[in-house]
Amino acid sequence: MNRQWLQLAIILAVFTGLSSTALAESSVQVALIQAEKGTKDFIAPELESMASTFKRFPGFNQFKLVKSENMTLGLGEKGTVEAPRGKTIEVTYRGVSKGFVKLRFKLGKLEMNVRVHNGGTFFHGGFANKSGRLIVAIKARSEQNGQPKKRR
Repeated sequence: MNRQWLQLAIILAVFTGLSSTALAESSVQVALIQAEKGTKDFIAPELESMASTFKRFPGFNQFKLVKSENMTLGLGEKGTVEAPRGKTIEVTYRGVSKGFVKLRFKLGKLEMNVRVHNGGTFFHGGFANKSGRLIVAIKARSEQNGQPKKRR
């Protein structure tokens, strides 16, 4: 009988380990957006959902998608995106806490921890590019537990 319990415990441990590993990942989208000042307002159709956020970037009225990359990152795993002007953007998934996806963001010498609402988007002002600015938008979602508990 003890042997059966041991076998059951091993099976449960294996399945628990697999399920927690599968949940310990985040889907991350990194979008590079060129912001410029033009004669007419323009927001690329694929960026329409972000239109209200672009008001935070005064002096620019045209927004075009330069590049978008999707990645799935495991806990502690780093993803990189090559940007114009030889820049590299690094994003490391650090887990989920209280409904926020935790990331480490690196662009050149700038390196910081950020928290993004699960399913939300983090914007960084980026860097000067061409006649405008390259904005970095990072959307992150994780199915890992970490949602705030609902109050009764």
